[in-house]
Formats: sequence, C-alpha cells, structure tokens
Amino acid sequence: MSVQTHDALEADRFWPQAAAAAAWRQTLTSEDRHRIEAREAEVDAAFADVE
Repeated sequence: MSVQTHDALEADRFWPQAAAAAAWRQTLTSEDRHRIEAREAEVDAAFADVE
C-alpha cells in the first residue's frame, strides 16, 4: 500500500469513525464512561512494558 493510498484510506475511514466514536461516548452515562476508561487503563497498563 502506498503512502498516498494509506493517507486517503485514513482520511476516508479512520477520522470519521473516530469522530462517531467520540460522539457516541458523549451519549453514555458518566458511570459507563468511567467503566470504559477504567478498562482502557487496564489494557494500557497490561501493554506498558511491551517493547
């Protein structure tokens, strides 16, 4: 995949999906958001020492 193809794919798919996910997250209750954030922190911690 060329860099230009990758950039086009990213612009076409990734950023709209990221924006939709952020908008969805804002619809959640604070409890649900905190639960997801805690789980993401657990995953980040699990991979913190992976090089």
